[in-house]
Amino acid sequence: MFNKKSKVRLKNKPRRRTMNPSKRMLIRQFLIGFLVLLFVASLIAGLWYGTRLEQLTIKNIIVIGGQTISHEIVKGKTEAVLGGSYIGLIPRRFVWWYPHEDILEVVKSIPRIKNPVVERVSGTEIKIQFEEYFPYALWCDEIKTDECIFIEDTGYGFSVAPKLSGDTLLRYHSLGLKPLVGTSLLDKTKLTETVRFVNLVQTVQGFEVSTIEVDSMEDVFYILNDGGEIKANLSIPAEIVFANLQSILEAKEFTHLKSGAFQYIDLRFGNKVYVNDSTPVVATSTVTSTSEIDSGVGEVTQ
Repeated sequence: MFNKKSKVRLKNKPRRRTMNPSKRMLIRQFLIGFLVLLFVASLIAGLWYGTRLEQLTIKNIIVIGGQTISHEIVKGKTEAVLGGSYIGLIPRRFVWWYPHEDILEVVKSIPRIKNPVVERVSGTEIKIQFEEYFPYALWCDEIKTDECIFIEDTGYGFSVAPKLSGDTLLRYHSLGLKPLVGTSLLDKTKLTETVRFVNLVQTVQGFEVSTIEVDSMEDVFYILNDGGEIKANLSIPAEIVFANLQSILEAKEFTHLKSGAFQYIDLRFGNKVYVNDSTPVVATSTVTSTSEIDSGVGEVTQ
């Protein structure tokens, strides 16, 4: 006999539920955000602790240079710059990112400091090295004024000068050029030329130069303590100008030209010298062919 096959009713397989795409995107974004936050937090923590390592923190400031400038002042101003942190996170003392330019600027602002250099020596030290400006003369706004700045031997104005008494330093006045710190009165060669002439002139008894006035045409006027002015030009070497002056002072008709006894002696025109004194001067064979002197002005040739 044949077995009857029983019919088996198969149940339907359960369907797999699929997640809502928008919900899936939200979870994915949450995970990405969490990982980003974790990375940022790790980075911040690493920066926080890494930039505070003892071996990478500036603790010592070495100062070298200068003769009269206090190293403690330099250190104090530098310490002030190193205080605090960047965005409240990285200390300014962290040696790899210390504020080099800020320190350089604050050191430059200290009067009389010249050519400062700031450099990292080790993980815990920086070195500040500099030269010092020394007053060579005064550059004043007017001939008789206390508003002056110090200049060094190159003619560079480096600091405002206090009110000074006496004639320890030569005074310069520049026509049409206001004295300003950070600018130059003259270049070094021309400034040296004026000092050379002053040294020569002061070998003449009673001729003491108190002020030197210069203009844009390189004319220079040496004003004597007792009055009177010697006019010259920087294009003529000091020795030649002084030789011409000596020729005038040694001439018999100009023996009265003592300091304070003339208005000016003009030496700007080579071997022609013009003299303006308070009394007329009678000409001799050394005077020009006109032999007439008007208003106390004489022209003498050598």
